[in-house]
Amino acid sequence: MVLENSLKPENIDLPQSLSETDHAEREDLRRYLSERFDRGRETSEVEGYNATYARVRGLMKCDALFDLEKETAAMRDRYGRTDFGQHAADRPPVA
Repeated sequence: MVLENSLKPENIDLPQSLSETDHAEREDLRRYLSERFDRGRETSEVEGYNATYARVRGLMKCDALFDLEKETAAMRDRYGRTDFGQHAADRPPVA
């Protein structure tokens, strides 16, 4: 991913045409269908897919994770003010 116009990726926000309610209902439907598919298919592949999907969903819900402008100047300097350094600085916020 190359950040050209901002330090926050342009494509991580919900489209304006999709409300939070619609988004939540789609997730509920996806979860329901996934649970129906999983019945009787308790395999490591299905479990691996579900675990991976859950991790990705968690990352997607944390838009601050991708916004380097929220990092301190010291943290950004630590990685270097180069394209590589600023992309390497992408990390989860410390709780």
